[in-house]
Amino acid sequence: MLRSRVNSETALAYPRCGNTPRGKFALFSRSELLVAPWKKSGRCGFTLIELLVTVTIVGVLMSLLMPALGSAKRKAESARCISNLHQLGITIRLYADENSGRLPSAEAFRPSQTNSATGLPAIQQVLVTYSRAVTNLFKCPADKAGVYGGSSYDWNSSLNGRSLSQLAQAPSQESAKGAFLLRDHEGWHSRGRRNAVFSDGRAGPAEF
Repeated sequence: MLRSRVNSETALAYPRCGNTPRGKFALFSRSELLVAPWKKSGRCGFTLIELLVTVTIVGVLMSLLMPALGSAKRKAESARCISNLHQLGITIRLYADENSGRLPSAEAFRPSQTNSATGLPAIQQVLVTYSRAVTNLFKCPADKAGVYGGSSYDWNSSLNGRSLSQLAQAPSQESAKGAFLLRDHEGWHSRGRRNAVFSDGRAGPAEF
């Protein structure tokens, strides 16, 4: 009677590529399994066409995702900018509370903290006592053009020394939408939009 010997050449059953019918198993000896894949007779890899199709599909998916990712990034930058402006609005009110309810007197825009053209300080200098605990509070995240040197935001110098309480009661355009206190120096956000913080405490997109 014939008997198969169990030794180091014991055959193992695995699904076999190549000519083995679908769903069938072929016997591989242990020595066969140790042979380098490129020396086996069967083909288990991808063809060049399959690889090209895969790369093309990945490229199409990336082209579809990139605009969505870019839009999400711009929205996140705008949200952080509005958060900065909201906090700056709070610091301005703290300043007013300690100065008889009056707003700061500062230069309209000066990114650096030197060479004042009007003799007035920069708004970031006036509010440094109230904002020093938060880093980059005067930096708009969407300011990629290098405008930021001390502040990415314009101060509304027409409000210098004005009373907050009187401003809230002012008629016409100042109180209709709320006069802005600080706004983006440029339209860095989607569709050239600027964000601002207003005298009534709101922070968001500016309609001017």
